[in-house]
Formats: sequence, C-alpha cells, structure tokens
Amino acid sequence: MIAYIQKIAEDLKARFEWPDKSEELHDFAINTLNEHLEMLVEELNRLDPRDFVGDERYEFVELSEGPRRSQQERSGTERLP
Repeated sequence: MIAYIQKIAEDLKARFEWPDKSEELHDFAINTLNEHLEMLVEELNRLDPRDFVGDERYEFVELSEGPRRSQQERSGTERLP
C-alpha cells in the first residue's frame, strides 16, 4: 500500500486509542477522527484495484470497503450495489 495512505490509517488508529478521557480533548479527538476517516476514504477512492495484482487486488478491495462503509454510516448515506 502507498506509504502516505498507511500514515493516514495509522493516525486514524491513534485517534481511536486516544488516552485522555477529558471531554474537551475527547471532542477534539472525535472531530479529527472524522477528518482522518474522510481523508482515508478520499485517498482510497483515488486508487484503482486494477493497479494491484492477484491476491493483493482482493485484499485491497476488502480492506478499503471498511473505511468507506464507516464513512457512509457516519454521514447517513448508503452506496448502491
């Protein structure tokens, strides 16, 4: 996977593991979580599964669906099959 997309995913994961439980910092973490999720989905949408070969193509499609689905649930939109 492209390094900058991995970095976005790592930053997103860190937002889920936010150690400070204060309400103000928690709200900040949630806001940045949403921003990072949007960034990740935007970058994943730019990639073409045909750029991957064999099992990597399948893995990319499977792994990229999770963030897309999560963003759709947060925004209240659904993608048609």
